[in-house]
Amino acid sequence: IELVVLEDSLHQNSIRHLSVRSDGLVAFAMQWEGDASMLTPLLGLHRQGHRPILANAPDAETLTMQGYAGSVAFAGDGTEVAITSPKGGKVHRFDDTGAFLGAVARADVCGVAPLPDGLLTSDGMGALLAIRAGQATALARHDCAWDNHIVTI
Repeated sequence: IELVVLEDSLHQNSIRHLSVRSDGLVAFAMQWEGDASMLTPLLGLHRQGHRPILANAPDAETLTMQGYAGSVAFAGDGTEVAITSPKGGKVHRFDDTGAFLGAVARADVCGVAPLPDGLLTSDGMGALLAIRAGQATALARHDCAWDNHIVTI
């Protein structure tokens, strides 16, 4: 239907994960395979027929992600999108225009999925957390190590 290519300088930014909002807006999470000192966006937004939007976090936050986004999801109401980094121990939140909303620190966080009023995250220590309005709340802890694949039912 459509071929979209990022600029040449981002050819080492590997698109790994997708989330699609009900109106067709696509969020894509990336993993930077280039020079670790370069600040590259790890989230992109795309709507068919338009150029992709690359979402940038502040430089210090971008560095903490260590070039790695492990998962991506829109919140249940669709107004924000989040990427996770188990390497950086962060969840980055953006609005649906790509503006940075903030970060939530959580060691080994990787899974992210929508909740009706926010986001569900999981980590490698078995924890499940809800993120609502930028605040994390513990929901449960299990004797397992969650990876980046999580859905809400």
